[in-house]
Amino acid sequence: MSQDQPDSNPPERVSSPQDSSLASLLPTLLDHVRLLTEILQKEQDLLLSGPPEDLEEILSRKMLASDRLSDLLARSGLGSLFEGSRESLVPLPENAPSLSELKAGLLHLSEIASVNLVIARESAQTVAGFLKALRQSEGDFETYGARGDLGMTLGSPALVSTRR
Repeated sequence: MSQDQPDSNPPERVSSPQDSSLASLLPTLLDHVRLLTEILQKEQDLLLSGPPEDLEEILSRKMLASDRLSDLLARSGLGSLFEGSRESLVPLPENAPSLSELKAGLLHLSEIASVNLVIARESAQTVAGFLKALRQSEGDFETYGARGDLGMTLGSPALVSTRR
């Protein structure tokens, strides 16, 4: 069994809301939110300090898990619940805690993904800055300035990656 799939059912076999009760779908959705959260946290660690070659595998896992979660949300009919339209689903009292947990998990996923995007953009800006400095120097590039700096400034006012 792959780490990307907490249960043995492939996406094609997931029951639709008509075939399954909401109570049986929520644990599967919560498992997938937890799995994707772990993957995104691993991605963040790699973006901050891991070897770049390890990102390829984690990105592949992230895409598979994201597709699986999207499929489950679509099949469950819960997607509209988190878009502000509660008319389509009136949760039973015993499902309310699970729905709240699912909503909180999805919000947390969104936050981690946003931070990862900022970190990736900062990395791209840093690389672009180095390449620009190399291109502009045309042979007279000094590795370090007199103060030990690189002699260039980057456009990012405050790096998110330093706020851990």
